[in-house]
Amino acid sequence: MKILEPFMFSRVAALATISSLGLAGCSALSPPIPPSLGEVAPTAKIARGVVRYVCAPTGTWAHHSLEAALASADGAPFGRVTGLPTTVWANDGSSVTAREKKILPQDGAKLSWQLLEANPATGRGVLRGITTIERVNTRGGGAPAGACAVPGEIRRVDFQAVYLLSNTQ
Repeated sequence: MKILEPFMFSRVAALATISSLGLAGCSALSPPIPPSLGEVAPTAKIARGVVRYVCAPTGTWAHHSLEAALASADGAPFGRVTGLPTTVWANDGSSVTAREKKILPQDGAKLSWQLLEANPATGRGVLRGITTIERVNTRGGGAPAGACAVPGEIRRVDFQAVYLLSNTQ
């Protein structure tokens, strides 16, 4: 448990910094999903973008794709994140794709929080060694309200979130 304590403290500090930018959007700053043993404090990146939903033949909205710009807490551009599957692209040319391990649903207006396990990164940049990606503190991005009537119709929903990029020592 001692390995987790500094990590969790650092994560809370990272989220507190992000919350000062007005992106808290949640009642608690503690992580929703415990980190793996041996992980070091994450790097927090702010995402602003859109989630696309498609009208399914059943009349319900289904998640189609996600795309957002990523920036550091000071606003410096970092890269972008896309989904399905979740891929983080850094401006230095490195990238990492991840698969969902756990999900923490939010109310219908917000995109779910996610814990993702990263595949080995490509390139030799800042994403090398990233093992875990978390999407937390989401604002917006939930599926459109109500049923849909035109199968194949696409709706764009704005969202903001914090992405935590972690690696092991």
